[in-house]
Order: sequence, then C-alpha cells, then structure tokens
Amino acid sequence: MAKIDTKLDAAQVIKQAYDEPNKRIRVDAAVSASISDVKIEDQDGDILEVNPDGSLNVNVINPIDIEIDAADGDNIAISDGTNILEVNADGSINVNTVDSTEVINVYDEVASVANGVPTTVLDYTLLANGKLEVVSVAGTNIAMYELLIDNVVQSKKYTYFGGQLNADFNMSSLSLTTGQNVKIIVTHSRSDFGDFNTNILLKGWYE
Repeated sequence: MAKIDTKLDAAQVIKQAYDEPNKRIRVDAAVSASISDVKIEDQDGDILEVNPDGSLNVNVINPIDIEIDAADGDNIAISDGTNILEVNADGSINVNTVDSTEVINVYDEVASVANGVPTTVLDYTLLANGKLEVVSVAGTNIAMYELLIDNVVQSKKYTYFGGQLNADFNMSSLSLTTGQNVKIIVTHSRSDFGDFNTNILLKGWYE
C-alpha cells in the first residue's frame, strides 16, 4: 500500500472522509467478481437443466390457443413420411377409394310346388357379418314371395297374370350379423305345379 503524506491530524482525516448524509466513510474501490455456475432448483429438488446450445426444454402445463389462418399464409402439411396430401385450389382433395368388399351370391330353387302350400325356396344363415343388397325371385307360376329375417316377415312381392314372373327386393344394404337367418317362402294359387328360384346378394362380407 502506498504511503500518503498529509498535514491533517487523524480527526481531520476522518472528518474529510465521512459522508454525513449517508452516515458512512467515503471509499473509492474497483471491484471485480467472478460467478460460477448458478443452479435453479424448486422446492421438490428439481433442477432446471440447460441444453449444450444454451436452450431450455419446456413443458407447457396449460393449453395454448394456436390460430392458423390460411389467409395469412399459414399451412399444415399432412404426410405419411413420404407422400404429402395435396389440396386443390378450391380447397378440395382428390380421394382414390378401393372397394375391397366381397359380393356373395346365394342361390337356391324348388320344383313341383303344389298350389296353396307355403314352401321355403331358400333358407340361409350368415356365417359372418354382411349387408343384404338385393333378393331376386322368379317362378313358372304367379305367386306371392315373402322375405323373412330371423323368421320375421320383412317384405312381400307378388307376380300377376300378364306381367313378369320375377321380382326384386331392394334391401338398401341392410346390415346383418353372424348367425342371422334369411328365408324366402313362396305360395302360389295355380292348379298346376310350379318351379321357383331365388338368389340373394350379400356385400361387405368378411370371414
């Protein structure tokens, strides 16, 4: 420490150095400080970690509203990792559909049916789920045809003199499940014997 020569006595030196408003000795000093790593820790002992690049990993607890506006140039890409969904200029998309369903045709017939006797032409129990599309019936005599599902009549068709001797039941993809039964019963009133046949189309069939 350098020696300071002064003609002031000790009391005068203190008086000159005393800062009356702040009640302290005035001191001029140059201080440099070095701070090591700072650790931020919560009450549970979890420490905030800083990535090597200086960034932080943040978990957002409360939801954040994000508004996307195509007019502002915002867009979202939908991709399977290779192909990106393309949107047409009018906002629509082109879709290629593949119908992988199977159509099952079940056919049966009866011969020499006497008049006035309700006779089962077809009796079929589903082995798997499917949709009943169309039931077609035909015969050599005019007749009444009944369509039954699980022995409950769902619809009837009639053929007449001067008209066609066949008819169709359009079932509009009626959903059926495994174990349900489809039955076609015919009754005719002609004096001679008649032959009758039917087939049903099931779609959406799977084993």
